[in-house]
Amino acid sequence: MLTRYKNILVAIDGSKNSYLAFEQALEIALEQQEVALYILEVVDNQSQFIGPSTILSDQHSYSLDSIQLFQTVVKSEVVRVEESVNKLAEEARRRGISTVVSIVTTGNHKVEIAENIPKEKSINLIVMGATGRGKIKSAILGTTAGYVIQHATCNVLVVKE
Repeated sequence: MLTRYKNILVAIDGSKNSYLAFEQALEIALEQQEVALYILEVVDNQSQFIGPSTILSDQHSYSLDSIQLFQTVVKSEVVRVEESVNKLAEEARRRGISTVVSIVTTGNHKVEIAENIPKEKSINLIVMGATGRGKIKSAILGTTAGYVIQHATCNVLVVKE
């Protein structure tokens, strides 16, 4: 029996696999009735702050000026990502999905995809690429996909090239 999905989350990161996941999510949504499609991209802002004037990221210490620069870069990336996600949402609507929600957030992409957004939006299917745009890819499955599979409380569809 085919599972009926009401709230589908597709995780995008700009990689080829994530766009393939978007296409797969569209196909599933078009086969179902009364489906909401949530398109999510998470901008990583997970550097750890140590005290009022330094930032620690990958075991390097930076000045307050570096922190401000980092925050500016994150804000700029959010704007860029919002444009990209909104274009995908327009494409989904053009192809017949009536309820499409664009979500751009900052934080830990693994936790946002697997836990926070699915809980907030009552997601019952997560669609994502097997590997993302990271420079180092796992030989079999990306670390984000692996985390999502292990921690999500709903079904997860991992799309490969």
